[in-house]
Amino acid sequence: MATSADALRATAAYRRAQERTAAEVAADLTAWLAGISAQDVRTGAGPLGREYRARVARGRRKSYALAVAFYRLLRALETGTVVNLPGAATAEGPTLEGLWREFNRAAGAQAGTASRGGHLLVEDSPWVGYDERTEQRRAEGAFHREVTARLDKARGAAERRGRLDDPQFEKELAEVMTTARQEAARTGSQIAEDGGREALAEAVRCDPKALGYYRETDADPCAWCAMLASRGAVYKSAATAGMSDGVRYHPDCHCQPRPIFSRTHTLPEANQRYMRLWQEKSKDGLTLAEWRRELEKESSTT
Repeated sequence: MATSADALRATAAYRRAQERTAAEVAADLTAWLAGISAQDVRTGAGPLGREYRARVARGRRKSYALAVAFYRLLRALETGTVVNLPGAATAEGPTLEGLWREFNRAAGAQAGTASRGGHLLVEDSPWVGYDERTEQRRAEGAFHREVTARLDKARGAAERRGRLDDPQFEKELAEVMTTARQEAARTGSQIAEDGGREALAEAVRCDPKALGYYRETDADPCAWCAMLASRGAVYKSAATAGMSDGVRYHPDCHCQPRPIFSRTHTLPEANQRYMRLWQEKSKDGLTLAEWRRELEKESSTT
């Protein structure tokens, strides 16, 4: 068994690597979308939507593979046993050294290592396999919503006003396209990063040794994410069998679900601080706007 410091190091490296993946997807989509005009969308929305999906998919699969490597390493660090890879036949268990190498490759960084040691006991994989249908549905739906439908709405409004040949309409359409590019890049980045989140959610739901999870925020979470993090550990039960509203994410959100395997785990200081503040301020009920103000007041005094 490794020390808790190893699990903390792996968790921090995992979060950084997922943020890098999301940033890479956003940058790639931004550069690609910059070369696409409103007229391009009007005449070729189908092929463009498929290209958008392909670009999102590359990041999403990278995020998924990183989450699988992280979960296997974290479980080994905290329980001394490891789960199999998705779809893999049971084979000789890896060593802890091997799991660190696997994780380091996926993370693109030298996050940690271990002496070779013995081979770990391998248990059944909690993953059915990569969900390509969800990837397709979400990515193609995002392109339609953020780009195609946004432009169609602008054209429809102009047509009803009889302004399709008005020079001002071209300016308005260019502004709509700028917004469409920005929102499509932000949403695509989120869909990619959700690949890892969904891999961890499935693992927690299906692995008997996983007790639950807590939400680990990025360095500057919004009030909604801080509120969810304030709930601390969310344990599985026969009713929930996994994750509930704690898995809600949004564009530009870099929160991650952190699986837990023991009821004696220690929450990050940020989660503990949000818990204390929520318990202190929510005795008579607290709206999200009120919670946001409490966070701002706390931040101004620290």
